[in-house]
Amino acid sequence: MILSLDLGTSTFKAAVFAYDGACVSQASVPLNITGGGLRYEVDPAVWLRAMETALPRLRGVAGVEALAVSGNGPTLVPVTGTPGLDSTGLSVPGGAARLWLDRRAQGESRRVSALAGAYVDPSFFLPKALWIKNQEPRLYGETRFFLSAPEYLL
Repeated sequence: MILSLDLGTSTFKAAVFAYDGACVSQASVPLNITGGGLRYEVDPAVWLRAMETALPRLRGVAGVEALAVSGNGPTLVPVTGTPGLDSTGLSVPGGAARLWLDRRAQGESRRVSALAGAYVDPSFFLPKALWIKNQEPRLYGETRFFLSAPEYLL
């Protein structure tokens, strides 16, 4: 059996598949994002709660031998601390995830593009990380890792 997790922009999806491709069970949990204009974020704890909600709904998990994880991107997640359990379940300290829709890093995109000698979209990881450095220096200074959405989930 294969457990498949997909972290979408608006829905978390989980499914168990047999090796022949047959879907044994599936579950989904809606996600809420915040923003508008150039800003689109989500609290990554929402993803963890969605996973904790979806997994118990699945049949066949006991027979899982493989895991496949996919997700939206380029979504950037600043992680400031060590994963652990708190009163709400699994917790990974950090800042809001900047979704692939987030395009605030316009100036940073121009700077990175000039250095790269090619266009680098404001939604990409490096302009977003540079935007956090420039606009949220405290968060940047506390960040241990910048992860993509699937990496965060893993």
